Amino acid sequence: QPWANYEWSKTTFQMDFEGFSDMWTSVMSAGLGMMTNFHPGLVNAVGAFPVNQAVLDKYKDVGAGAFSDYHTNYFETTEAVMAGDEIFISYGEQWLESRAYLEHVPLWDNYDTADRLVASLLALRNDTQVGDAALEALYTTIRDAFIDDGRTATVLVHLDTVSDLEAVAAAGGTAATTSTRRSTEWLEEHGYCIDHIYVKNSTIRQAGKG
Repeated sequence: QPWANYEWSKTTFQMDFEGFSDMWTSVMSAGLGMMTNFHPGLVNAVGAFPVNQAVLDKYKDVGAGAFSDYHTNYFETTEAVMAGDEIFISYGEQWLESRAYLEHVPLWDNYDTADRLVASLLALRNDTQVGDAALEALYTTIRDAFIDDGRTATVLVHLDTVSDLEAVAAAGGTAATTSTRRSTEWLEEHGYCIDHIYVKNSTIRQAGKG
């Protein structure tokens, strides 16, 4: 993967002065900053909150300046995350919009548009008792003839039947249907525990943190 897919803005980590004004400075956010995916419709964590700690005195320590004082950052979940749920953070929708090869990936507004369409159709059925076949025909016409945004079309492409629309409503929205909670068995087979990976002062004098 290109480095540009993982670098973070220096401003996000308050590192504006790490380099000269005419230099391009970016940050590698190891840990959640690199492992976590971005799903515009399912963001459930926010960050990054940088932790800056000057551990050496530039007037006394010969190692001062050899490593950065910006040594970690953390994220916070914005809702309950259960075992097996995926953590999603936001890279900013411009991250998707600036990459032509991701032009089909839905943004938040696209999921919202799809959710409102599904809700309207189900409300129509409840209010008028229209049959499933007629409702599906109406939905297909709207999707195929009137939805001209490619990202919204991506959200709707796998929805065909009234049962599909009901599944969206039951899940809490179109975005929710795109992510699956993994079982404990799946996690035990495919997951990796990273609790033992942490940052602390180096055992080597004046070598910073590691």
